[in-house]
Parts: sequence; C-alpha cells; structure tokens
Amino acid sequence: MKSKTSLLCALLLFAGCALEQYSLKASVDMMVAAEQSSHEEQDPELVQLAAPMGLKTAETLLRSHPKHPMLHLLVARGFVEYAYAFVQTEAERLDESNPAQARPAWARAKALYLRARDHALDGLELRHPGALAAVRSPDALRAWLKTVRSKDVPLLYFTGLSWGLAILAERSASPALGELPLIEEMMETALCLDETYDRGRLHEFFIFYSSLQMGNEQETNAHLARAMALSHGQRLSPLVSYADSVLSKQQNPQEFERLLQKVLAAPIHDKAPGWRQERLANILAQRRARWLLSQKEKRFAEN
Repeated sequence: MKSKTSLLCALLLFAGCALEQYSLKASVDMMVAAEQSSHEEQDPELVQLAAPMGLKTAETLLRSHPKHPMLHLLVARGFVEYAYAFVQTEAERLDESNPAQARPAWARAKALYLRARDHALDGLELRHPGALAAVRSPDALRAWLKTVRSKDVPLLYFTGLSWGLAILAERSASPALGELPLIEEMMETALCLDETYDRGRLHEFFIFYSSLQMGNEQETNAHLARAMALSHGQRLSPLVSYADSVLSKQQNPQEFERLLQKVLAAPIHDKAPGWRQERLANILAQRRARWLLSQKEKRFAEN
C-alpha cells in the first residue's frame, strides 16, 4: 500500500511539472505571437498603449521562471523596442522646444535600455556562466565570447543594442563611452556567428554605431548595402539610420534629403509577407524620416 501511495505521489508530481511546462510553453508562444502581431500593426499608438501592460506581464512571468533564456530575450527585446520607438522619440522632439522637459524623458529611455540590457545579459549568463563578470573588461569578455554559439546571437544583439542606446541617451561625453569597445567586441562576435540575423539587424547596428564612435566610411557603406540586401529592400530603418548617423556628420544635405524622400515613397502597406512583418517598423521609420527632414536646416546650418 505504501509503495502504491509513493507511486501515486510521484505520478501526480510528474503530471504537475508537465502541466507547468506546458503552461509556460503556451505563455511563451503567446508572447511570441503577440510580438509578431505588434510588428504587423498599422497603428503605432495602439501598440504604444498596449506595450506597458505586455511588458509588465512578461516580467511577472519571468520572475516566476527566471531560468528561461527565451523569456529573458523576449523581455529585453520588448523593452528596447518600446523605449526606442516611443520614449526616445518623445525625448528627441522635446529637445526642440523644451530641453528641460526632455531630460526626464532621456533619463527614462536610458533606464529602460539598461533594463533591457540586464535582461539580455541574464539570459546569456544562463547559457554561458560568466557573462556578467566578463562584461567588466575587454580581456575577460574576449575570453568568454569564445564560448558562445550562433543560437546566442539574439541575446548578444539585444545586449549590445540596448547598451549602445543607453550610452546615446546619456546625452554627454560620459565615462560610459569607455564601454564602447565591449559593445563592439560583442557585436562583432555576433556578426561573425550569424551576419544574416533577423534579416540584417547586426549590419544595421553598425550603421547606428557610427553615431557613437567614428568609424570607417567604406565599412559603414558596406553595412548599409548588406542590411538592405538581407531585408530584400523591405526594411526602411537602415536608410533612416544612415541619414541620421552618417550623412549628418558628413554635412551632405543633398544625399540626406534624397535618402529620406526615398524612405517616404516606400510602399509600407504592401501585402507581401516580408513587408507585412516590417509594417510597424517601417511606419515608425517614415515618421522619423519626416521629423529628420523637418530638422534639416538645423543640421546643415553651416551649409
């Protein structure tokens, strides 16, 4: 009788664990589906209103399952995309009219980026212990990066992207600029492991990176060409990033306007699958293109 009771308890425990794992998988699948639905959305304001609740729900789930790398990735991606699309955009616009009001918005953007970075780093720590200690020095990071594999590229990407955006949001020549070599090392490794990740996202990062640190113009142009090729010309954000980060520095107003007008003329509501999955990003890219064009006189005042 005792053995039967023990067997029954074991079966119930196994069933409970299996049910919990099934529930977790269903929750993660739902989060992935919700994220895809957001990317295909035509109304950015709807996404902006829905995002905070989704992010808090995801963080709550992560708190219950802290050893799930995929959850860390989803939460990191959610925070960095929300902060860039809505919080940083608001900060940039406030800079025009009321810099004092812009400062809290920039501070919030930075905090959200660092939150995303920490989630992504925690995911890397789960897969390859030592990640949290490795990001303190270039030598330690270089040694640790030898352990990562192509499946780790998404976590590497969102660690580096959110970290770089946090430095940009600092809005000053801060000591954090000393962290740029760490970010570059991490993203170069990701690029070597899978340069096709998410249809060219890593190449697009290196276009943005030129706004943080002077880079080789020829290499940046190559990254732009590769980012557009990998997205089959369906992602507009690399063009906007290039105009913002590179052409502004070059003081090239003619090419700046030509590229942004090309972005505005793109068919973002095309029904082809590749365009659909970029719909929200492309709508936001066109909005940014319009704003950058409105800033043209300030950016090229010397000319």
